[in-house]
Amino acid sequence: MTVGPSAVRVNAVLSAFRDDDNSDVIDALCYFYIPILDKLSGKPITASLLAKAAKLIYGWNLTESVGHVFVERLVAHGHLASGEYNGKEVYFAQSNSELAVDVETSIKDSFEEVTELFRQFDLISGDLLYRQHTAEQLGELLVRFLISLDAYSNSDISAELKSGNGGNGERSALKELASDVSVLSRSETHVCARFVQWLAKERPELAEKLSLFVAAGLLAELVEDFRKPSAVETASDTTFFLDGPMLLGLVGTSGEALQEEAKTIVAALKSIGCRVQVFSESCREAERVLGSYLKAPATDRHGRTHTAVLKGEVDRTYVQTVASDIEKAADAFGIDVRDYVLDNFPNEHKYFDEERNKDIYSFLTWDNPRAREHDAFAVTAIMRMRHGKHRNDPLQNSHVFISSNQKLVEKARDYCFQSHLVRETQCGPVVDTRDLATIAWLRTGFENSEKLPTSHMLAQCERVLRVRKDVVENARNQVAKFSPDKVEQFELLLQDNRAVNYLMDTARGSSGLFDPDRDQELLDGMLDAAIQVVRDETDAKLSEKEQKIRQLRADHKRSEKEVKSEFEARLQTH
Repeated sequence: MTVGPSAVRVNAVLSAFRDDDNSDVIDALCYFYIPILDKLSGKPITASLLAKAAKLIYGWNLTESVGHVFVERLVAHGHLASGEYNGKEVYFAQSNSELAVDVETSIKDSFEEVTELFRQFDLISGDLLYRQHTAEQLGELLVRFLISLDAYSNSDISAELKSGNGGNGERSALKELASDVSVLSRSETHVCARFVQWLAKERPELAEKLSLFVAAGLLAELVEDFRKPSAVETASDTTFFLDGPMLLGLVGTSGEALQEEAKTIVAALKSIGCRVQVFSESCREAERVLGSYLKAPATDRHGRTHTAVLKGEVDRTYVQTVASDIEKAADAFGIDVRDYVLDNFPNEHKYFDEERNKDIYSFLTWDNPRAREHDAFAVTAIMRMRHGKHRNDPLQNSHVFISSNQKLVEKARDYCFQSHLVRETQCGPVVDTRDLATIAWLRTGFENSEKLPTSHMLAQCERVLRVRKDVVENARNQVAKFSPDKVEQFELLLQDNRAVNYLMDTARGSSGLFDPDRDQELLDGMLDAAIQVVRDETDAKLSEKEQKIRQLRADHKRSEKEVKSEFEARLQTH
């Protein structure tokens, strides 16, 4: 099953959504249910099933109440038909193999060009498995990656199937979908992310076309309030607090893509009056991240900052400068630092007392006690600052904490909901970067918000492609085991960006075992990748030298011509 017989039609759907005053988010996203209904043609469809199917296939978090609205729209569009099932009136899926949506020739041609470039991409053309894919399959793979961009690491997407829950035939229907569609593998996400990154560099105009698919995923975040891009917020006094990783992204120590995303989001929020701050506790969190990187031996470094340094996007001395004074760096990028002490403001403790602070610490399950302590602090501070007033819309709450840790977002909200501190539809104390990107794109009216889908796409690719410690460590262990005499060479190559990229590409982002018989091939590939840097620099210098020589020759000929002309002119005067 493919995400859509002609996935490029998504572009037309989204274009129509932006231009048609009578359409809304639900209408735009109805398209994505067409392949699901094709697969389940003739079977009963419920609102709950639609919500779970969107989670299974696209990684979108839709509620059953939103599912009911989708049912109504799909019936209105003729994709669902009423009938009887077990003595009850229900709706049945109708086959819609062809969706009548006109596609601009330029969009269609662009997508076909992207697909062809993807087919020729070295990680595709050099892989036997991917070479067997048709152009349409490769196109669908790329679209699935973009549409579920933020869900690539969602490990519980099939939890409903494993638990055995789901009545009214939902489980069997979801199983039928899952047999053909599943979350992209780590290898697939790595290959897609590397290609999108390459395309943005080599063919930025085509990469911008791909960002429309990312826009579809961002739209899915808005179905609760049915907002259109034209329905923007004009003013908000919400105070947003950045977590350590997003602060590091903003100040530039995590690379260009993450900085561009963070700067666009922060500027968008400030444009409508929001305040953007950072807790001093989060500054300490950022300090620990940079400190760990700076203290680690060169061959043991990993993560976003290390990736950015290897790529030459940030200098190590700049990282040291930021680490020495995080608050100064935050201030330089327009972020105020808030010193908030939990023992202060005793009148606020009733909204989230000390016992709850201990409870949320225990409720968070990560191994790192410092990380748990920081996150428990953030949840406690936000809940106290809100004074028991919670709204559905993040822009209508007084304070919101922003985190790139999706697990924290879910855990914090689950705890507050189970403790009857927030209702099911209300915004929890923590919102993730994706939600913030959505707000910045469609809710603020920021003049440059059109750039957000593209910057968000590249930032997510950067997150996928970061240098991972488990991959490097696994390769190191295998080289030491099967080619101990090559360990020193391997360690040296780990300090070169292209060599590390070759390693990550060979592993496809997975920490699975390398083929022990191909150790030398791996090392040779890393060495060739590193040498290519020298070759490119040499070619560039030679090219520059050749241009200078050609320029000198041209100047010389022009000078000779001028002298000759002057000489002939003198002869004529005599």
